[in-house]
Order: sequence, then C-alpha cells, then structure tokens
Amino acid sequence: MQIGIHRDADLPDVPLLTDLFKPDTRQYAVARLVSQALALAKCFGVPPGTPPDRVAIVRQAFDQAVKDPDLLAQADKQKLEISPLSGDEVSSVIKQALAAPADIKSETKAALGVAN
Repeated sequence: MQIGIHRDADLPDVPLLTDLFKPDTRQYAVARLVSQALALAKCFGVPPGTPPDRVAIVRQAFDQAVKDPDLLAQADKQKLEISPLSGDEVSSVIKQALAAPADIKSETKAALGVAN
C-alpha cells in the first residue's frame, strides 16, 4: 500500500491507505489524516497572516523552481522524484487536517504512537 494523497506514478496498481477502508468510517478518517500528515511532511509553507501578495510570490517562485530543467536533470541523475503539491493543494490539505474532529486526531496520534 501507499501512504499519501496521490498514487505514485510508478505504482498505479498499488492502493492508497485510504483505499483500504470504506468512506464515512472512523478507520477511513484516521487513514486520511495519516495520509495528509505524510503529504505535509515534505511541504514548504509560510506562517498564517503572511500577506497574500507575498504568498503569491513564494508560490510562483516555488512552482518555477520545481520545473527548472537543471533541477529536473539533477534529480533524474540522482534518481530522485520531483512531484510537489501546488500551493492550493497544500493549503487545502492543511485546512482539512486541522478541521478533523478531535477524537479522530487523538485516535490518529494513538495509532502512530505519538504522545498527546
């Protein structure tokens, strides 16, 4: 199984963790929060309250950087995958994760062995 919010292009037939549970179940909600947390573990962000024009500048610079031919060539040479989430995707995942009910957050922490 894969853990994340998108399937790896090299593993199209390998299910996501969330595919293993029925939607609208506690198990699915926990799996979704785990998947969101992992997706966010490799993200860059700015703090709340950052002026929108600066957020736009950072997003544009990041989007350009991850499409840079030299960066992609180096990544390919080192067999590294470049598959970033867009700023809108990161923002959406953060909002969804923060909106998870407290009991789901607590159950997710317990499942991951994280102390409260």
